[in-house]
Formats: sequence, C-alpha cells, structure tokens
Amino acid sequence: MARAAASWLTGQHDQGGSTIDQQLAKNLYTSGHSGFTQVIEQMALAVKLNMTYSRASILQMYAEVAYYGTGITA
Repeated sequence: MARAAASWLTGQHDQGGSTIDQQLAKNLYTSGHSGFTQVIEQMALAVKLNMTYSRASILQMYAEVAYYGTGITA
C-alpha cells in the first residue's frame, strides 16, 4: 500500500491492482472514485477491515458485494 501511495505522489499510476481489502473498502464505504484522497481513504479503511475481520470473513464479504457482470449473481 505504501508503494501505491508513493506512485500517486510521483505521478506513476501503473503500479498494479489494489488488494481485496482495498477493493472491499471501495465497494462498501467510498464513492468508487479513484482520486488521491479516495485511495488514501480506501487504504485506511482496508487496514481497519484487516484488523477487525479474519481473512476468510473479508473474502466472504467481498464475494457478496463484488460485481460479476450484468445478470450474474453470486
């Protein structure tokens, strides 16, 4: 996550995808935009999720809210 933050500060936005924790935080708690402040908020929320829930619980929550495409249900 620190590397991703550093890439935003230096203007290099091709550092790869976010973690499942970050994606869950984005889906549950933020507007879905990907500006610098939103990414920082998602990182903070991801850390809080990681400290609060087990990995299995995080994966289950992610599977329940992830978008799989039109007409696809989990």
